[in-house]
Amino acid sequence: SLRRSQCRDARADLSFNNIEKIEGLATLTKLTDLSLFNNLISELEGLETLQELSALSVGNNQLAALEGIMYLRQIPSIRILNLAGNPVCETHKEDYRPYVLAHIKDLRYLDYRLVDAGSVQGSRDRYQDAILEIEEGEAVVQKKKDKEAKDAEHAKFNAAANLSGVEELFDTMIAEGLRDGVGLEKEEHTAAYHVAHAKRMLAEMNA
Repeated sequence: SLRRSQCRDARADLSFNNIEKIEGLATLTKLTDLSLFNNLISELEGLETLQELSALSVGNNQLAALEGIMYLRQIPSIRILNLAGNPVCETHKEDYRPYVLAHIKDLRYLDYRLVDAGSVQGSRDRYQDAILEIEEGEAVVQKKKDKEAKDAEHAKFNAAANLSGVEELFDTMIAEGLRDGVGLEKEEHTAAYHVAHAKRMLAEMNA
């Protein structure tokens, strides 16, 4: 678990903790620097909410799958990445660095080494077809997310507009009752009941 002594402002140091699974970090959305160095982690996970993370060290762990590194595409803010000392670096010695540079955008340092533009371009050329397919898939997913967000905002706006309309109707009914001076108490009670019911329904819609 993340102890207060291990977290200072936007930095967290969880190195040398025998951690097997990355978890419990989802709410720390302001983290910019995270060290999980020298643990027992075999899979990259539980980090996708850390959208301000710029430096990540997962060196000296048990990461073995080259494809698993693709997970980090979900955190485009990463500029400094350390994966050195994982099995993936040895078992895929020829492919490891080009693969990471091709699939993880805008890195400045990888495993303590400065990333140069030429290496990135060469790596992307090497995996060009795969990268194109991945980016097209990501574009489709992002478009769907944008539509869902827009629909949710539209529904929220309509719900607020409907509530406003109900309140205006209530005010009108009360005003007419006062003007006519007849059946006011009964009309007021009935209108109040329906307004309260409408408010509850709209509140549930917005929840």
